[in-house]
Amino acid sequence: DFTGLLVGGPIASPVPADADSLAAAMGDFTGVIYGEAVAPDTAELLLHFDGSFTDASSAARSITNNSAATSTDHPAWGSAALEGNGAGYLQTADDGAFDFGNGVFSIDFWLYIETAASLATDNIIAAKWSAGSQSWFINLYGPLERISLGSRRSGTNFFDTLSGVLPRDTLMHVAVWRHSISTGVLCAIDGVIVGSSSGAQFFDTSADDLTIGSTTAGGAPLPAGVHVDELRICIGTIDYFTSGFTPPAGPY
Repeated sequence: DFTGLLVGGPIASPVPADADSLAAAMGDFTGVIYGEAVAPDTAELLLHFDGSFTDASSAARSITNNSAATSTDHPAWGSAALEGNGAGYLQTADDGAFDFGNGVFSIDFWLYIETAASLATDNIIAAKWSAGSQSWFINLYGPLERISLGSRRSGTNFFDTLSGVLPRDTLMHVAVWRHSISTGVLCAIDGVIVGSSSGAQFFDTSADDLTIGSTTAGGAPLPAGVHVDELRICIGTIDYFTSGFTPPAGPY
């Protein structure tokens, strides 16, 4: 009897990844919740943006503010969200944790794009990327108004469009993740998988710091009118697999 079980991580093949198949194979799964948020203490970075830039994960990383700002407009939860200003970004020192290689990771956040926001080619949401040291970045690709993934693989840069056109003036949950070693990267909007990368990828290692909202060099900062809230990065233990999920119903 698995009544009330919370299934919260990647389940390796050949075990079925959905509750119905698991129930048929193993027993009664009444009340199973699949794909809900893992506890904050499993996150490597957790930013609530409630008027500050404190890392609420158990790693408690030191965050350097390079002219970034929060706004009380359009938070998903709490009192505020990060809003782009065309210049500012956050930075935390490189310690190797965010060099994903071919491993399991997830990046999720809430996003709101105002109608008046003017997007560039590469408006960076999160990155380990600079002019001289590249690994990966997640950005808003302005010409197509979509989520995209940039990655450096064996010394060559690759760019994958992961979503369709994003709506304006709409709060949406965005998740980008790799659920198993050496598989492709998936993207979901509001819990619905909308795109994937071009096959398995091994991201090169970068000595660059992790940045939020821009890069130290080589990418455009988020513009005014783009709001990011409740940004979380998990490594190894994640709560997404190969199917859709219910977005979190509150802050982590």
